[in-house]
Amino acid sequence: MPAGQSRTFVVAGKVRAVNAYFGHLGQGCDFNLDPGPDGGPETLATVKVTGMQDSTGGQFYRDDNGNGSSDAGEGLADTKLVLTDVGNGRIIAARTDANGDSTATGPAGKYRIQIIGPWQIVGEYRHFDLVASPFTTSGSKFEIVPR
Repeated sequence: MPAGQSRTFVVAGKVRAVNAYFGHLGQGCDFNLDPGPDGGPETLATVKVTGMQDSTGGQFYRDDNGNGSSDAGEGLADTKLVLTDVGNGRIIAARTDANGDSTATGPAGKYRIQIIGPWQIVGEYRHFDLVASPFTTSGSKFEIVPR
């Protein structure tokens, strides 16, 4: 497709019952001619899927010794987190414990993470997936650094 032009594509699909466990559904499309995921236009459409609620957890840590993992004493202790559902803006408050572990309870979905305080998450993935049982994303780890 020549630069500066646009096209509209209509894609039909079904929201399956299992999507309620994850709280959202995404459909991506890669318009590249090459076999890899990089090098050209891509798109992702998402939709909020309601119906399930549960709890899931993760850990927030400072990598003080630079070994690329969370070790004893590196957890971000007693820190407030605000999780905002990217599908509908619903907010869930959470707090880390003494080890930097946090549990969020609420409707399944993809939540943007905001750390209250002078910290930010390392890397581009700053989302928390809250999924309902029997599926789980507990055990997610988020390295943090000062802002």
